[in-house]
Amino acid sequence: MSMDGQRSAERVPEKKENQAPDKPDTKPQSAETPSPVISPKPNESPAPRQQCRKRYKCVKEEIKYWFEVIAILGGLAGLGLIWLQYSDMTRATDAAVIQSKALLAQSKMMQSQLQEMRETRREDERAWVFSTGLDIKTNSYGERYYVINFKNSGRTPAINAAIFVTQWKDSSQIPIQDSLPVYIPRGIMIGPNEDAGLTGGEIGLTDESAKIVKEGYSYYLAGTVWYDDVFGHHHWSQFCYQIIPYNRIFGWPQHNSCDDAETNQKK
Repeated sequence: MSMDGQRSAERVPEKKENQAPDKPDTKPQSAETPSPVISPKPNESPAPRQQCRKRYKCVKEEIKYWFEVIAILGGLAGLGLIWLQYSDMTRATDAAVIQSKALLAQSKMMQSQLQEMRETRREDERAWVFSTGLDIKTNSYGERYYVINFKNSGRTPAINAAIFVTQWKDSSQIPIQDSLPVYIPRGIMIGPNEDAGLTGGEIGLTDESAKIVKEGYSYYLAGTVWYDDVFGHHHWSQFCYQIIPYNRIFGWPQHNSCDDAETNQKK
């Protein structure tokens, strides 16, 4: 080391006249002074932990948001599916109603056709009884009587038949309809395509009728036959004949109806 350097190192710095003396350190040497808390400036970035929490919260909010969006979309999709199913069910129901109406109409038409077939079959096979003529006969006592002839032109028997006949001297007195007297039993049967005479008694020539014939005038025999067919339906048929002198017999246009032509006759 040079002499100049040694001298400068040994030189003690002089105090300035106006410089204040150094204050002694009054703080104890053993105690440590706490460092002051420095708050972060507004422009400074937050701590890493706070950034992590903030990011987690943002992610959580975003996930919640998307879940809500997905739930809303799922609800709308479910409503759309329900609407489509309802529309399909409505169309299917309407189609079923239309089909059921068509089936009902077809069923009614088939029932009507079946009823018509039954009626046609019944009309084709039922009994049809009508009078074919009048015979004048004489018994063993020399008394004259009349037998009314009937025919069943149907394909099935006529059952529970009964006949009622009256004599009239004036055609204007012949009634429109007859009533079956209670004393005449109903039990006559006329087979299909069979002829039958009056059963249950003979129609004798009354004294008044004999007098009318003797005087050269005519009189009338009018009556009704009641019968049932095998299908359970009741029927009736009227007849009327004119008898003139010499026992000549003619059909008379009055009192000649039946239940199929009109319903003015009691059954």
